[in-house]
Amino acid sequence: MDRVVALGKVDAFEPEVIDAMSVAIDRVCGSLHVPHSAVGARGLIARRVMELARHGERDAIRLSEAVLGELKRQFEELPHD
Repeated sequence: MDRVVALGKVDAFEPEVIDAMSVAIDRVCGSLHVPHSAVGARGLIARRVMELARHGERDAIRLSEAVLGELKRQFEELPHD
């Protein structure tokens, strides 16, 4: 499991929240088949998970489902030929 590393401004999260964020990031990346080597993509996902956690969400499944739902909506808004 990847550990969440603070990106940009410093955030303080309880260990349980860090664990939940790490699980959420792994779930999202696993669902999208994002390899560990895709640091940029993993960073974007991590930032969104952290933002949701900053706003109070603490459950790994809800965090990952929220991010996946947002990505799905964004994909659906793209022009399709």
